Amino acid sequence: MWDKIVSSMRKLKNKTSIQQVQKIIKGILPKRISLIFNRYNDRAILHTALKSAPYCLATAPNAFVYQTAFLNNTAFDEPFPEINLDYIKELTTDFGIKQSPEPTESFYSLDDNAAALVAMCEHYELTKEESDIKYITIYFNFIKYCLQPKGYFFKYVDFEKNFTKENDTANLADSNGRAIWALGYMISKSGILPEILIEQAELTFQEALLNVKKIHSTIAIAFVMKGLYYRNIKIETVEGVWLIKQFANRLVQLYREVENENWKWFQSTLSLDNSVLSEALLCAWLITGEPIYKKIAKSSFDFLLSKKINVSDKNDETKIDCEPSIEMTQLIFALGNFYKVFKEEMYIDKMKQALKWLSKKNKLSQRLYNRFTGTCSDTLTEIEARLNLNAESTVNYIAARLQIKKYVERSANKSFTPDYLLQK
Repeated sequence: MWDKIVSSMRKLKNKTSIQQVQKIIKGILPKRISLIFNRYNDRAILHTALKSAPYCLATAPNAFVYQTAFLNNTAFDEPFPEINLDYIKELTTDFGIKQSPEPTESFYSLDDNAAALVAMCEHYELTKEESDIKYITIYFNFIKYCLQPKGYFFKYVDFEKNFTKENDTANLADSNGRAIWALGYMISKSGILPEILIEQAELTFQEALLNVKKIHSTIAIAFVMKGLYYRNIKIETVEGVWLIKQFANRLVQLYREVENENWKWFQSTLSLDNSVLSEALLCAWLITGEPIYKKIAKSSFDFLLSKKINVSDKNDETKIDCEPSIEMTQLIFALGNFYKVFKEEMYIDKMKQALKWLSKKNKLSQRLYNRFTGTCSDTLTEIEARLNLNAESTVNYIAARLQIKKYVERSANKSFTPDYLLQK
C-alpha cells in the first residue's frame, strides 16, 4: 500500500495541487483510515486519525509534494533501509552538489562535495554502476576548483562559481582536512576508476600537501591522516608515511595529557563527531605498525562508545547522546574500520544501533532517513526530527550506509590483514 503511495507521488507534476494529492492518497488508503490535511508554513502535514497508523510528513512548496517521509510506520522496520541516490543526484549540477534545493540558498560547499565524492566512490565500488563515474568526476572537479595556488582550499562557492566572502572569515582547516580525506579515498579506488581521474587526483593531492604542515585543528589533522592512509594503500611515499607519523604523535601527546584511570580520551569533553580521532590513529597503525597507535586508538574508541551508546532493554530504543545526524554517520565510518581490524562483533552491533537510531529507534521514534526520497534530517532535537533538506546530512548518511553494506551485509566473514604487514 505505502509503496503504491510513494510510486504515485513520484509521478506527480510540479503544478499538482494539494487537493489532488489528498485525493490520490485517499483513493489508495483503506476507508477505515481517515485523513487530516493541514498547512504548516510551507509544509503540508498529512496524518491519520488512528494512533497505530503511519504518520506522514510531506513538504509542499508551490503546492507540490516534494517529499514523503514515513516517520512512525512499523511496516518499514527493515534492518537495512534501501540506498536511494535520487536526492543527491537532484542536487547535483554540472559544477557540483548544491547545499540546498532552494534557489535563494543555492551555493556550493567543499564539505558537501567531499562527502559526496566519498559516497559515490563507495557506491561505484559496490555496484559498478557506470553512471556513478559522471558524479565522481563532478565532485572531484569541484574539489580541484576550490584548491588555491598555495595548497589550501576555499570552502564556499556561489551559484555563479565565485568564491564568496565567507571564505575570508571562516575557519577552513576542517574543510581542508575533509577534502584531503576525499581525495585520498578516491585514489584508493585506483583499481576500478579511470586512470586519468586517478592521475589528476594524485596531482591535486600533492598540491594540497603543501599546506598541511600549517594545520593545527585536531579534527582537520585526523581527516588528513585518513586521506594519507587511503592514498598510501595505492601510492606509498616516504613523505606520506612521515606526515602520518608526525600527526599521530600529536594525537598521542593530546591523549596522554588528559588520560587517567577513568578518562580515556584526547580531550576533556566527549563528542561522537570526534570519533575520527580514534579512527585516524587506527589508520596510522595500519600504515606504520606502531603498537602505541593501535593501543590508544582502541582504548579511546571503546571508551567513547561506552559513554555515548547503549540500548534500552525495555523498548529497544537506542540511547545515543547525539543530535546532529552527521555525528552518527562519521561514527559509522569509524566502526567499519575498527571492525575490519579487530573483528569484534561489538562494532557490528554498534553499527546496527547507529542505523536504528537514524531509522527510528531514538528518543522521539522518528525516522531521520527517508528511503523513498533519499533525504536525511540534519538534527534530532528534543521535540522533532528537523527536516532540513540541505545536502550535508544526506550525503554523509549515504556514505555511512554504504559502509554498513560493505561490512555488515557483505564482508562480515572476511579475514583481514593490516596494510603494514603486506608492505614489502
